[in-house]
Amino acid sequence: MKSNIMFYDKKEDSIRCKLCPHNCILKENKFGVCNVRTVENNIGIAINYGEVTSANIDPIEKKPLYHYKPGKNILSVGTFGCNMSCSFCQNYEISQQVQKSEYIETDKLINIIETLNDNIGIAFTYNEPFMWYEYIYDVVKKIKGRNIKIVIPTKQSIALKEDCENNSENGIIRGFIKTFNLENTNIRCKEVDFDNFNINLLFKEFYNIVHSGSH
Repeated sequence: MKSNIMFYDKKEDSIRCKLCPHNCILKENKFGVCNVRTVENNIGIAINYGEVTSANIDPIEKKPLYHYKPGKNILSVGTFGCNMSCSFCQNYEISQQVQKSEYIETDKLINIIETLNDNIGIAFTYNEPFMWYEYIYDVVKKIKGRNIKIVIPTKQSIALKEDCENNSENGIIRGFIKTFNLENTNIRCKEVDFDNFNINLLFKEFYNIVHSGSH
């Protein structure tokens, strides 16, 4: 499903996407690095809203989180698209190209989360989760106040500084260093300036690191 993108600058004949450090210039029917954001009728859109390519019930330890709800399961879902193209990506089939997917509306996803046995919540994973930011944002707004945990394993290649109004106490951001050897990455990996990236700039409704005593 298509949805309007949330973070961009409008140019005369293009749109500059501001979701990640690539700051892609999007033009009519031309996609950014992530292969999911483009322009249609002079409007910036993402084509992967609610489009689930992979879903599975995983042990929470697989995310990986250390001693957080040990022994519990979590529903894991992913979409297509990524703003990096690492040669060693284990999920390259979905991260590097548009794949067959099933649209799952936000209320339906939440119902699935709540009806699964021994399930503590939802993990947006498999590809870079923030590539379907708009969908995650809508799901998180509806989950707020429910006993549903949110896990977002991310490589942190996000450029946003905006403060969003819907804060959540449910979520965990799990950041990863993709590699210590830049020779293992191609040019798209190396373009992202992680040295100057501050994880505290991540959107407040997602950023809630679990402190001692709460896991």
